[in-house]
Amino acid sequence: MKNRLYPTWDEIKNFHNPLTEGEEKLARFLDDTLPEEWEIFVEPYLNGSRPDIVVFNPQVGVMIYEVKDWDLNSYIFKDKRLFEKSGSYPIKDPRKQVDHYRKKIIEQLVPPLGEEIDRNKLAFGLIKTGIYFHKVSGEDAREFFNNPAHPVIIGYDDLHDSNLEDILPYYAISKGKYMREEWAKEIKWWLAPPRHLKEQIRDFELTTKQKEHAEPRPGHFRLRGVVGSGKTLIVAYRAAKLASQGFNVLVITYNITLCHYIRDMIARAPFEFEWSKIRFDYFHGFCNDVLNELGVPPPKKTYFKDIARRVKYALETATKRGKNIEYLKFDAILIDEGQDYKWEWYNCLCQFLTERDELFLVCDKKQNIYERDLGWIDGKMRNVKFRGPWRELKTVCRLPKKIGDAANRFSIMFKLDQSVEVEKYVQLKLSERPPNPHLVWKNIQRDEWLDHIKNAYEQIKSAQLKSGEGHPSDIVILLPRKSMGMEAVEYFEKQGIEVNHVFEDEMESKYHRHKKAFWIGDSRLKMSTIHSFKGWEAVHVILLIPDKWRSGENLDALVYTAMTRTRENLIVLNCNEKYVEYGRSLPSEWDMQ
Repeated sequence: MKNRLYPTWDEIKNFHNPLTEGEEKLARFLDDTLPEEWEIFVEPYLNGSRPDIVVFNPQVGVMIYEVKDWDLNSYIFKDKRLFEKSGSYPIKDPRKQVDHYRKKIIEQLVPPLGEEIDRNKLAFGLIKTGIYFHKVSGEDAREFFNNPAHPVIIGYDDLHDSNLEDILPYYAISKGKYMREEWAKEIKWWLAPPRHLKEQIRDFELTTKQKEHAEPRPGHFRLRGVVGSGKTLIVAYRAAKLASQGFNVLVITYNITLCHYIRDMIARAPFEFEWSKIRFDYFHGFCNDVLNELGVPPPKKTYFKDIARRVKYALETATKRGKNIEYLKFDAILIDEGQDYKWEWYNCLCQFLTERDELFLVCDKKQNIYERDLGWIDGKMRNVKFRGPWRELKTVCRLPKKIGDAANRFSIMFKLDQSVEVEKYVQLKLSERPPNPHLVWKNIQRDEWLDHIKNAYEQIKSAQLKSGEGHPSDIVILLPRKSMGMEAVEYFEKQGIEVNHVFEDEMESKYHRHKKAFWIGDSRLKMSTIHSFKGWEAVHVILLIPDKWRSGENLDALVYTAMTRTRENLIVLNCNEKYVEYGRSLPSEWDMQ
């Protein structure tokens, strides 16, 4: 029998959160007994939700299962609400859970299907639901819920071939009356695993050249590399290996969101280690924590200018008072996106190194969007202890050559740093099919930007449906400003498409709730500013270039950075007169390549 389980059993074994006993039991039963036309999705990504198991036949319909490893003797209904006998607060009724997933499909994700159900009640059976109780007999489970007609309720003793019709009521139907091909494609598009899931559940490997730079060693080292050469991967590998050797490590960035991304990478490193050995932070968050620990308030009016100086003062004051600050130190500090850093920040971090004194910094000067003076990294300042010449990476492993060449032409035309040049491309495959990258550049009017964003999203979705693989969470939309971001989020969520984004109002920005919840494994469509997505990557990138930009930041470097975030397809929507001529050299339509 061909594989019809998503992910495969080998991939499921590597889940960071293993299946429960009941989830594995039901999944294996369905895989062993259902006709091969039925596909099985284990913990699929469903636009922000994660049902336990979904089975799908494109000719027939969908069955959604919730799995509970409950002892129902520990639960009771009070006033039609479900409680644990030992608890005073109601818990979620699994019948409502599966009904929520069903409504999500018919009301939000595939609205035409919902409209058909409104017109014809017989089409209601296209989406069915069920609950499996792994530690309860089927009879007891059904009696507990007063033998409802819907959803299907089964227990451990129901898992027999002879009961298939009770477990999956329409399993024997080869072709239903109501399912349409376009609905089936949409449903599978939402259910199919994202590309990043396959990567998250397997260890990553480094090239020989990357491994040379990933080996821990005392001293201060700097590595510069072309975009997509694996700099962040090296940081992740080095951090994991250090932790596996018992060292305490600080992995530090400039923006908050990159911390989550690196943590996901480290989880895939081929080492056993204690997570308590690695701390992830962004520079200003780290400084705030240190000041709080030492009882020194942060500067207010001149926060960004004086934060490093205030930390130095706090450490000196604590030492004079006889306080032991060794517990604040690390055996190694690894800095990603080093071109975002100032000398004062590097100097500040050096105070948190133990005698082992390992500091490793990676950077790409072409992505110097904040126009930092980077002379300190080149060794032009005292108190900088980088040893030997620059280490370099010149092979691109992520970016498609077509897009890499276009980005390189952009960097030359707009005079970005050329100290490291690409020697070759060795793009790694994202799936079994060979990569088929598309690059589209449209020069547009500013007041048309949202319509073009919608069209770009639909174009990528159409390409995903045509190829039979892909997921909304493989797409990121990069927007220049928070106000535009909030407008785009509102539009998509009105269409029933949930969005994982970084845009925050004044109250939210105090706690960075959205930024802290922005991560690669989220099942929703992603939206971000270019700043917050720097260092990340996505299979498909939609970029909006603004007509105007604030001073103090390098828009050329910002555009270059955004163009190089993709792993396969890039659609650029340009409102800026400065880049119109450059864009004319590139295809303006998807079908032109």
